[in-house]
Amino acid sequence: MPCFVEQNFPYWVYKLAREYVECYEPSYGSGLIPNSVPMLLEVAEFWCNYYFDCSLSEKFPQEFVEIKQDKK
Repeated sequence: MPCFVEQNFPYWVYKLAREYVECYEPSYGSGLIPNSVPMLLEVAEFWCNYYFDCSLSEKFPQEFVEIKQDKK
């Protein structure tokens, strides 16, 4: 695990989040695929709580409703 220093912290946070969220499925290939949505929402929820001190659904209610409807 690399040592984080302020100047490269954003780079490593992005890399770790990307590693966590990206998936592979033969019919889609790799990257952000439909199976990535739950992990992507977890990452977005974390940063929403961190920066705005509220949940993702509180900060972006309409967008969150649309995401939930698309999953059905």
